[in-house]
Order: sequence, then C-alpha cells, then structure tokens
Amino acid sequence: MRPNRQPLGERLKEGLDEALRHARGEIELPMTLIEIPAPPPHYGPADVLRVRQQLHMSQSGFAAVLHVSLKTVQSWEQGERNPSHAAARLLQAIEQPELLSDFVRRQRERGQSSRRFSRTSS
Repeated sequence: MRPNRQPLGERLKEGLDEALRHARGEIELPMTLIEIPAPPPHYGPADVLRVRQQLHMSQSGFAAVLHVSLKTVQSWEQGERNPSHAAARLLQAIEQPELLSDFVRRQRERGQSSRRFSRTSS
C-alpha cells in the first residue's frame, strides 16, 4: 500500500457515499464534456482505391504511409478484406483533413467549462 493512501475499501465507501449524495441532489460533482465522434464510414474496395489515387500513390507507397503491408492494401482494393475501424478513421482523415482539426478545435473551445458528458455523431 502507498503511504498516505486510504485502503481500497475506505476509498470505495467514500466514492459510493459521494455518488449517493449527488443522486439526492446534495452535492454537485464536476464533469467534463467529452465529444465522441461518429464511427468512420465503411471503406470498400473502390473507396480505398479512390483515396490512394487521390494521393497519386502506388500500392506499395500507400502501404508504407499507412504502415501496413502491401498485401493488406491489395486485399482491401480487391475486396478480400475491409480496413479495420482504425484504418478507416485514418483513410477518413486523409480524405477529409479538416475532420481532425475541427474536432480538436471544438474540444479546445469547450475547455473545462462544460459540466456534462455527451455522445455525438458529428
């Protein structure tokens, strides 16, 4: 156990007591707004090919930029496999570079002043 730290049981009891007091309206708990963007769109074979061609890249160059194997890019473009959600988000960011900068800007504008959680689909 770390010095100056309450045992886990005591910390859990305090946390539950605080949650009950909040539920009764006795105290206000601080919260931060967290915007969760909508999932990336599905990227099919034609979509992957379109993004690669917009960048004027070969399959091997595109694979190197995405840090995936050449076989992976080929399988995406041939429809044998689909990009993972992370790869689809990266393809989306390549295709729509303003997406990430707009998201970061909105988060900075909100700062710590918000007092609720939110799930969005922007």
